[in-house]
Amino acid sequence: IDTGSNTLTAWAPNVPFGPVSAILLSGNTVFLGAGSGLHAADAATAALQPIDSSAGVEAMALSSAGTTLYYGGGALRAVNLATRQPVNTWNPAPNGEVQA
Repeated sequence: IDTGSNTLTAWAPNVPFGPVSAILLSGNTVFLGAGSGLHAADAATAALQPIDSSAGVEAMALSSAGTTLYYGGGALRAVNLATRQPVNTWNPAPNGEVQA
């Protein structure tokens, strides 16, 4: 949405194996969770970069410092936003699928 004119734009990242079930904006990046995993889209161009395609994503949360993105679906995971690398020291073991 163009916030100046309140009109829809053509912004539409091509997320494989959608639909998108979770969206989170951080800076100029829109994180998209889908059945195909976690993806990062440029907020201006919609250019898409896969981050983790190993599990579907149903829910996301940003750390209070804004440096770590926590996400889950079939598993719980975390990614460092500066490096886009997994945070392997955080490894909870839920007894079911994470949906919120």
